[in-house]
Amino acid sequence: MEVPASLRLSHFWQIRDLFVVPTHRRRGIGRALLGSVRAAALASGALRLVVQTEEDNDPALGLYTDTGYRLMSGYRSLMLTLTAIPAAVRRAALFPAQDLLDLPVGHPSRRVVVAGVTVELPAGLPMGDVFPELLEESGVEPVVGAVRRFLRAQGREKAVWFVSDAASPRDLAGRLRTLGMRPDDEPPGEPRAAALVTVEPPPPGPPGVVARRVESFEEFLAGERVAAAAFQMDEKMRKAFEERATRLWPFVAADGAIAAFVALVDGEIAASAGAHFGRTAVQLSGAGTRPDQRGRGAYRALVRARWDAAVERGTPALTVSAGEMSRPILERLGFSIVGWIDCLLDDLS
Repeated sequence: MEVPASLRLSHFWQIRDLFVVPTHRRRGIGRALLGSVRAAALASGALRLVVQTEEDNDPALGLYTDTGYRLMSGYRSLMLTLTAIPAAVRRAALFPAQDLLDLPVGHPSRRVVVAGVTVELPAGLPMGDVFPELLEESGVEPVVGAVRRFLRAQGREKAVWFVSDAASPRDLAGRLRTLGMRPDDEPPGEPRAAALVTVEPPPPGPPGVVARRVESFEEFLAGERVAAAAFQMDEKMRKAFEERATRLWPFVAADGAIAAFVALVDGEIAASAGAHFGRTAVQLSGAGTRPDQRGRGAYRALVRARWDAAVERGTPALTVSAGEMSRPILERLGFSIVGWIDCLLDDLS
């Protein structure tokens, strides 16, 4: 069995940033520092000292080789350049409702502000989505009361509160639970989600998987059915998804604030996903893969297709709230966790 490189190196120390000011060079200071490090490493039980320097830094290479260091055969240094996540993109992941574009006139879904909190009424579904950000310490209970009254007046049976760990007050999720809310464990919900971001191009999908925007209502409807099956929705929710497809299609087809995508394997729709376009990023939503098509790269292809759409719109950043199933895949595709979101269900019946 091949021994991993980390074990072959055993316990070792790595020297970082050996530097002597120019006015004190060539006085043996660097050599003395190396000697002190060597003594300390030996005292700790280390078996090796490792140092890196530029391949054309002849003075440093000369110093190291003179003091016993040798080039390591069979090893190469690799580097990953990281792109900083802009603050606006990070905020878009933590508070997506604040970044999204306004819904067009006539859209069957609605997004309103109630008592200072953004509330979205998804078309054809029995719930409202609530996105709190900054609440006064003494205002939590009055805000919850106002939102509940509003949603009941709209005929909604329940609400889902998406509470970022960056929301205020800091214990907001806990305070909402004391007001009767509970973790959302009803499909397609998840009790807790990671807020993830990428500002780098994710890898493309595998050969043989075609991911693109839907091209017809029939594709859009088929994609909604795939999502309903993937999230194991009950019959009531499945029917709601199918019925609302007709109302949503004119806005999906218009290339506006939202878009729908499908992934095809051997010419058949294997997975579907949504995208909500924002001012600084594209929010990924609703990705689902047919159980018999999982493991073939359809999800990965859909992520890349939506990245390409984000670049085309001039907002090269993707944000997403991901649960246990999709989070590991997204992290492998280069997404970074910037926070966590508690998803709390509020029964309004």
